[in-house]
Amino acid sequence: MKKSIPYVGLACSILFLGIFILRPLSGSYYHSLTSTEPGDFLSRMMQKLSKPEIGKPIDLNAIDHIIVRQESLDDGNVFINIFETDSSRLTVRNSFDYQNYIPEINGRTLTIRVTDINQRHIEIALQPQQHKKLTLQGKSIQLSIVDNISPAYIFPKLILENQAIVRFNNYNNRNEQFVLKELDVALSGKSILSITNLKIGNLQASLNQSRLDLVDRVQIDSLQADLQQRSHIMHANVEQTDNIKHIQVSGDTEYYLAHKR
Repeated sequence: MKKSIPYVGLACSILFLGIFILRPLSGSYYHSLTSTEPGDFLSRMMQKLSKPEIGKPIDLNAIDHIIVRQESLDDGNVFINIFETDSSRLTVRNSFDYQNYIPEINGRTLTIRVTDINQRHIEIALQPQQHKKLTLQGKSIQLSIVDNISPAYIFPKLILENQAIVRFNNYNNRNEQFVLKELDVALSGKSILSITNLKIGNLQASLNQSRLDLVDRVQIDSLQADLQQRSHIMHANVEQTDNIKHIQVSGDTEYYLAHKR
């Protein structure tokens, strides 16, 4: 009887490992932001326990317009990471693994509907010189640039609609030298775009009853903004800082001038 005790203990340990550790981890693996491949030995083992269809990217070569709609606020922020690569693709994942997401495609427009926690991490990889539009709808979206982008890279035109609230920054907030050569944004429907910790060469902004925040660690060479209805741009006092070297505001400027710092 005593000889069988170690075997019983071993069997219980294997059962515990399988049920309470390996099974919950199945499909959960570490990967880099620029690759869909697992990043270490344990991750490769977990991938083998996953369903084989997990991690299938969506090809963006035939897509000109990407729409991300946050349709559930129960699970917190939606995280969107954009980076430069040699093949354009979009992947949807949760905190651990990629999801086999079936998108809506209408012509050259791709729509991603974020409805639960398993879809709130979106990675968009784009080749240089590709002109795209990115429309965001939702009240808690974090948009980040991953790694340095080459001078030839063209960032997608950024559109915010229907009371969207988006925070746009560099993925590594400690890197204050990050430079984006050009950025084109269009805000409407009481949307708010907050740009943080970025250096931008030329910023073109169209605002319709919306707000653009350029206060937190932002440096811009030239800003051209067209304002409609009660739109506003919040930026540091030009007399006290050179965070915006040149600014030109046109359109309905009465509200902006009345609330300007």
